[in-house]
Amino acid sequence: MLSFSIYRVLRLGIEVLRPEINNIVDKTQIVLSDVSDESLQAKTLLNIALTYSVLGDNDKFEKFLNKALKRAKKLVPSPLASIAYLEVIMGLIDFKKDRYLDDVIDEFLVSLAVTGDSEAIRDVFELYMDFLSESGRNVLIAESAISLYGIVEEELDELKRRTYEEIRTSLDYESQFYAKREVERKIEEFKEEIKKLIIKSLVLAFRELIERGDAEKIEELYSMAEAKIRFGPAILAKIAGIAARIRRGDMEIPENVLKEIKEMCDHHFFRAGVEEISEHIVNAFKEFTLKKPESLKKVLKKIGNDFMRSLILIGASEAYMANNDAKQAEKFLSEARSKVTSDDKFGVNAKDRVLGIIFDRALRNKMFKLAFESCSDINDMDDRMDNFLELCSKCDDPKIVENAKKRVFSIIDSNDSIDRYGLYIDLLEEHRDILDEKDVQRVLQKIKDSIKKISLKDWEKVYMIGNLLIFAIRFNQTNMIKDAEKWLEKATKKDPKSPEFHLKKEVILAKLVHAKGESAEEIANHIQKALQVLPELEYDADYLEMIAGALLNIYNEREDRDLLKPTIGKLIDMLARAKKSGAEVDSLYEDLVVLLPNLELHEFMPHLLTTAPLDVLDSEDTIDALVDALEKNMGGVLEKLYESGKPIHKALTKIATIRYNVRKEKFETIIPDLKETIELAENTRSDRATGIILYRVFQSLLV
Repeated sequence: MLSFSIYRVLRLGIEVLRPEINNIVDKTQIVLSDVSDESLQAKTLLNIALTYSVLGDNDKFEKFLNKALKRAKKLVPSPLASIAYLEVIMGLIDFKKDRYLDDVIDEFLVSLAVTGDSEAIRDVFELYMDFLSESGRNVLIAESAISLYGIVEEELDELKRRTYEEIRTSLDYESQFYAKREVERKIEEFKEEIKKLIIKSLVLAFRELIERGDAEKIEELYSMAEAKIRFGPAILAKIAGIAARIRRGDMEIPENVLKEIKEMCDHHFFRAGVEEISEHIVNAFKEFTLKKPESLKKVLKKIGNDFMRSLILIGASEAYMANNDAKQAEKFLSEARSKVTSDDKFGVNAKDRVLGIIFDRALRNKMFKLAFESCSDINDMDDRMDNFLELCSKCDDPKIVENAKKRVFSIIDSNDSIDRYGLYIDLLEEHRDILDEKDVQRVLQKIKDSIKKISLKDWEKVYMIGNLLIFAIRFNQTNMIKDAEKWLEKATKKDPKSPEFHLKKEVILAKLVHAKGESAEEIANHIQKALQVLPELEYDADYLEMIAGALLNIYNEREDRDLLKPTIGKLIDMLARAKKSGAEVDSLYEDLVVLLPNLELHEFMPHLLTTAPLDVLDSEDTIDALVDALEKNMGGVLEKLYESGKPIHKALTKIATIRYNVRKEKFETIIPDLKETIELAENTRSDRATGIILYRVFQSLLV
């Protein structure tokens, strides 16, 4: 979102464009006409429209906005049309052009509906939800979801009519029956996906409306949704309405509302979305208990089921803590735990959510026994283990900590050998602070046992054995060091003529040399040997990522890290060879675009980017990395990329420079840089590269 002050600076700054903007845009449109990708055309035209908006030329803004929308419409029924419309919506919101929103959202929803692809509808609408939610427009999301359902229904009715006609004319009577039933089933499945979006969007809207205390809008949205989804949002709306009224200070809960909720609580649709507003219910009944404690018992009796009562009791517990009555607070919280665990009508996910709230409150208020008990009740193993680990780090009762650690070990031991090995490694790396000397010994022994139980030959487990030795060295465990050294020597003694073995051996030896504090030259030697094996493995992306991860982690931890820079260059050489061979290495390029600047290794960016795929060049991370180089006075990085690259690479340096100068309010070089970038776009051999350059260069004026 663009703040008013930034918007004002932007407007004042790009005033320098005003004398030449029309000529620049005319030239851009000529170049853009050769771009076949309508989506890139739409994004570029939108950015031109927004540039005119910043300059205060509303006529030109509307002209180019309409052009962008026409390009988006040409993409229908592809999901790319919906994404193009979404880009327009995001731009309009960022630049506070709300008066145009309704029409564009209508077109966006229609474009989604006509894709006929429920997965695409879900994915794109969730992007829409995320952006609008960040913009504080959750009610609009819900209204859009309800409208989308109506449009989808119309499309499905028409599709059903046409399909039935085809079935009638092409199949015998008996086959028609089964074919029609299959059509009905698929249509209902499609509708169910959209219903899920409505429930999800209602949750977001109701959360916002609870905070605003707007019970009337909750009722209005529910009424809109009820026509599309029977039962689902009813209980959610009623409970959200109570929370909203309490939030605005209305402590009277009508008897008829309590009765309605009680009746609904027995319906299986009760679970739809209610757990998603659990925190809001808790907060509401904290306020209720603080202001009207005498009515708490009546509400608990009449509200419906034990799940709801548990949320109310948590809120009451919060109220008593606020009044410094820790004993009563713990009593209510303990009772809440009993209620939620005893209610069989509610799903495990909902129970886990509420048990997580109880655990959080208990831990925060130093009710460690209750925190332990509520954690033990959580069904999801990952959540249970994470909470036990948090309890270990914050609890000051040694007995509870010891029991919590036992539970962690028990959860890890319930996995198979390979997962067990990985989880214990994670425990040592991420939670060393909760482990004493005996725990470390125990964990190392469990890692050793896990490796032994994996049904592979020792040479196939060389990487795991090496990791065991590294951790034994790190924690100065003499006996385990001796055992692991012997085991590693045995595992590496034979030469199985396997490239996988040799690669893993060299990587783990590099890590081992580092753990022992030995020379960087030796580390580099092992990494380079590992790189040399890659062609035999057809440049396997997973192994390349293994080498890169080990090398960059070691680089980050060493004082003599500069000695490893030549090896990083060789890694990027190998990455380029891997890409040329057809290996799937795009994700490693994406990772390195972020990691190299974070490690102050901007000097390798030109080498990386001149071999990178187009999708990697067309990313915010790439432009941000180049802007970061300018901010750190590493302008030579951009100069090197400009000199060594193709027009797309030269253009990226100009785009980053424009973005940097706009941010620094250095507007004097914008026009020459903009003109040169458009010329570079014209001279690319790829029309997609042309579109990317034009889209990104106008975007750089606005970010």
